[in-house]
This record gives sequence, C-alpha cells and structure tokens, in this order.
Amino acid sequence: MRRGAARAGAAPQRTGQFALRSPEIITALREAIATTETRRATYLDHVPVDRWMELIITPVPVPTLFGGADKCMLMTFHDQTPLRRVEEMRADSSANASHELRTPLAALSGFIDTLQGPAKDDAQGAASAFWASCTPRRPGWPG
Repeated sequence: MRRGAARAGAAPQRTGQFALRSPEIITALREAIATTETRRATYLDHVPVDRWMELIITPVPVPTLFGGADKCMLMTFHDQTPLRRVEEMRADSSANASHELRTPLAALSGFIDTLQGPAKDDAQGAASAFWASCTPRRPGWPG
C-alpha cells in the first residue's frame, strides 16, 4: 500500500522540516536541535497573502517511561503582520510629510537666492513673481 502511495505522488512521512519549507525555519530548528537552546526566526509567508511570522523554538525535555528524556522542540508561531503594516504606514507617512515640506522649501530657497542674486535691485518685481507663483491657477483662467 505504501509503495503504491509513493508511486502515486503522495509525499512520504518524514520529519517536520519537509513540511516547513522556509529556510529560516529550517536553520533555526537545526540550531535549536544542535545547541538545545531557544532560537528565534522571522520569515515572510507569501501564501495566500503576505504574512510576517515570528517563530520561537524551545527545546523541551519529555520524560520517557524508562527514566530518560526525549528531546522535543516546541515551535510557537506569532503573526507579526499587523505590527509590520503599522510600521510601513508610519514610514510612508514620514516620507510623504518630508516630501510635502521639501517642495515649498525648495521654492522659497530659489526665490531667496534670486532676491540675493540677480533681482537684488528689483525687490518689487521679485515679490510680484513670488506671489504670482504661489497663487493656484485653474485651466482656462487668465494669468
């Protein structure tokens, strides 16, 4: 029966690392097994939607019937997606605010340079040009 299942394309039953395809998970699991210390890993799961996950692998000794202990690994998954999305929104908001502040400051800086340079003697004309550029124009309106 098992031979037929293997030939039909069914995956053979093996350790958990075949089910966990993320290299970060496999690396953390191997390190936790080798060192018997808690390991953490963060990875991005793309299916069905992008989700940021944090994995904590904790070695847990499980007593056996004969007085020994088996090495088992407790794997805890935490969904970090909401936190990551808030961080992305904060970064985008900061970038947008920075851009919105830089644009008018660049215009002011250019007019100040003009007033200090070529338009040094024509302050009234430079001021008129400045205020004309600050007034929003609508298509089809004169000016």
